[in-house]
Amino acid sequence: MKSRVCGNTACHNIIRISKNHGEGHRRFCEDNSCKNDRARRRSQIWKENNPEKYKERQEKWYKNNTKKVKKRSKEWRGINTERARQIDRKSRKNNSEDYKKYNQRRRTRKLNAYVEDVDRNLLRIIYDDTCYLCGDVASVDNPGSSEYINIEHIIPLVSGGTHSYSNISLAHSKCNGIKGSRPLDELVEQNIFPNAIKNLEYLRENSPISWSDPENDDRLSEYD
Repeated sequence: MKSRVCGNTACHNIIRISKNHGEGHRRFCEDNSCKNDRARRRSQIWKENNPEKYKERQEKWYKNNTKKVKKRSKEWRGINTERARQIDRKSRKNNSEDYKKYNQRRRTRKLNAYVEDVDRNLLRIIYDDTCYLCGDVASVDNPGSSEYINIEHIIPLVSGGTHSYSNISLAHSKCNGIKGSRPLDELVEQNIFPNAIKNLEYLRENSPISWSDPENDDRLSEYD
């Protein structure tokens, strides 16, 4: 009868192998920790060989155990506060645009405003990367700068504006901050952004695609 050392590196038990079985038979001994290790290895191999099925199972399990997952996550974050903050900061840095889009949609839902799925890249085509408030070209490469291009609600959400192409343009971060939730007419009258309305009208009139419904414009295929 052949023998071999248990496949669990933390275990040094000797396994007896019948001469009728090949070398691959019984890589682990009968100790409970080794059995668990064997199960984990089999599970890992299955995941690697069946990524789509694994993803499908995970999504199904999450859907059926949403409350349990959220409870565990809340408990973990309560115990590992600093680690949770590090993960959040890294996630925001790597997915800054997704976070901005999520926060905008969340804000509009809280205000019960109409929400349309607005594509930032289409806005860049419509407004030619130009800030409609001051009329200057905005930056698309420096997210932290005051010149960075932002999505801007012409009629503020708090004033009943919608999150839609017809009520959104582009603006510098600094210009967006100056405007805040004030009406556009007020900014023009106070000479803060005297040409804002004219800039908006000019950019929309000269847009290469429809500014109100760009996703259904036949000319959009030219930008694929």
